[in-house]
Amino acid sequence: MEKKSKGGRPTSYSKVDLRQVELLAGLGLTEEQIASIQGISWTSLKTYKKQHAEFLAAIKHGKEKAEMQITKSLFQVACNGNLGAMIFWLCNRAPERWHQLNKVERNVSGETKLEIEHVFTNGKSTSN
Repeated sequence: MEKKSKGGRPTSYSKVDLRQVELLAGLGLTEEQIASIQGISWTSLKTYKKQHAEFLAAIKHGKEKAEMQITKSLFQVACNGNLGAMIFWLCNRAPERWHQLNKVERNVSGETKLEIEHVFTNGKSTSN
């Protein structure tokens, strides 16, 4: 017999495939997309995350797998010399030592001129 929610409507949780939920989350799908593929509403998905620890664990584990894959790929690109990937990696992995400063200056001499300078620093003062 199916459980009834507070509103008296039967829940469709028994139809949820936890292995597929984890797989879909691991492929980077959003929770809204996962709900649609599972044939449940977004509201039901949020409820299942609160009421069923195994459902929440499937989503979390899948998201962790996706994040690990992206981390691995980003690291490989950075190691192969991609400057943008290097900067992104360092700024996000060690923000206390590596960060980007955006400096905006306005020079007004008849017309407005806007200059944006990106300064990459390794935690040391960068005074020009």
